[in-house]
Amino acid sequence: MTSNTAVLWGTNIQTNTVQIKLKEFINNFVEEKEIDQDGGDEQFARVPYYIEKLKEVRDLELTVLDVDCSHIYAYDP
Repeated sequence: MTSNTAVLWGTNIQTNTVQIKLKEFINNFVEEKEIDQDGGDEQFARVPYYIEKLKEVRDLELTVLDVDCSHIYAYDP
């Protein structure tokens, strides 16, 4: 029986799994910040970090998105 699932060369890591996890990370990672002591609504301060970074990349017409690997580990070790 053969499988049509692609893996990263030399590993058993499935590329579709990596794609799904990366998309979830980009869409959901929120950088930990101090809680607003002024009683502000914390919901609006918790915009996904990399969504904001992607907007900056677009607005500045850059071609690179810098990703902090410690963010990836904090999100999904």
